[in-house]
This record gives sequence, structure tokens and C-alpha cells, in this order.
Amino acid sequence: GFQALSSALATGALPSITQLYLHQNRIGDAGCIAFAEACASGAMAQCQLLRLDRNEIGDMGCEALSRALATGAMPTCRVLDLQANQIGDRGMEALASALYTGALASCQTLDISFNAIGDSGLSSVSGALVTGAMAQVTSLSLQGNQVGDAGVEAFSSALANGAMVSLTTLYVDNGHFGTEHPALKAICLARGITIP
Repeated sequence: GFQALSSALATGALPSITQLYLHQNRIGDAGCIAFAEACASGAMAQCQLLRLDRNEIGDMGCEALSRALATGAMPTCRVLDLQANQIGDRGMEALASALYTGALASCQTLDISFNAIGDSGLSSVSGALVTGAMAQVTSLSLQGNQVGDAGVEAFSSALANGAMVSLTTLYVDNGHFGTEHPALKAICLARGITIP
């Protein structure tokens, strides 16, 4: 099963992986922790696309993955898909810490939609984005979370202060906490960022 895959990755039995699709496998936190340990061993150094969506991954799994990313485990990752998991604020705070180290500097597409991210999680990530983290991202998906006004304000402020200079497409919810939020709408319009 998944544990065997993680062991194979950690021992170098599957070298030079450039794309890995692990979506819809219900690996949970335990599986993600095992996978993160394999990543930290250098197994995913060439990976450009990683799909971990729909896997019941929560904060503990995201924290483990973030620690691995902070070690430079996936320097060439261009697409990271974590949508439809159970990641909340603690997981996002861990990801923010990893972003400060330059993790995901090559990332162009990030999908963290349909999780349990709230204001403090998005605010933490926004703080890292202002430092120039994820400057290559062109597409970001945030919809389907639990973000309120404070989180949207923090993210809008980050964009207004030059975060994510390559961002062209932003997916958020409809309504006041998304497409109709005044600050977010204004900065996206000013920067030419499309909100489909």
C-alpha cells in the first residue's frame, strides 16, 4: 500500500520522479507524514507536479509536509494540489513557515481550496507572501474554505504590497468574502488579476 510506496521513495527505488498523482487515496495524516519523510530524504527532488488532493489530510499531515518542504525537498515543484482535504489554520501556519525558507519558489500553481482554512491560516500565508515567497505562482485556488473578512483583508493587503507578482488567476468564493470583497476586488482589478 501507501506505506510501501513511501518506503520505496525513501530508499531511492523510484528515482527521478517528475510527476506524482496520489489523489483520492485517503492516505490521511499518517500517510502524509510517511510521504513527507520520504520527501525529506531527497526522493522528490525532481518532482514538478504533486497531487495530494482528496486524501483526508489534516493539520498534522500538512505540518509534516511543510517541514519537508522547508528542507528543500521539492525545489522544482511547479504544481502542488492539496484541495479537498481537512487542512486548517495550523497546517497553513506550518506552510507559511516553510515559505519563508524559499520552499516552493518554483511553484506556478497552488490549489488549497475546499479545506478548513480560516482567517489566521490565510493571514499567516499572506505574511510570507509579502516577503516574495511564491513569486512564480500564476494560479491560486482559495475557494471553499472558512476565511472571513480578516483573512481576506490580510491577503488583499499582501497583494497590494507586491506579493505574488506573477499571479494572473485567483479562485475565491462568490460574495463579500470573495469576489465582491472591496479590497480584494480593487487590488485584483488594479493588477489585472482575473477572478473567474
